[in-house]
Amino acid sequence: CLNNRAYTYSNMEDRYDAEYVEWRRDEEAKRHDEYYQKLLGDRLRNYQVEAEITELSAQIQEWEEEQESYEFGSYAYDVLNAELECAYAKRSKLEKIRG
Repeated sequence: CLNNRAYTYSNMEDRYDAEYVEWRRDEEAKRHDEYYQKLLGDRLRNYQVEAEITELSAQIQEWEEEQESYEFGSYAYDVLNAELECAYAKRSKLEKIRG
């Protein structure tokens, strides 16, 4: 009867150890998933920032060319100049985010 109890206790220990190992493996997998999700998110964000900078630069170039056709001090020139200033500031912020 004593051997049977020892055997049962040993089985319980083994089962506990197996559950612990499985739990640790799951926690490790979660940690790796979180890391790769963050890495993927960072790369996606960098790609989006880069795409937005490219798009904004093209828009700025187009507006600069359009601005040349307006007379300095005219309403159209001033409005376009305000748009350009906003676009320059936004591009500058995006470039700081990009690093």
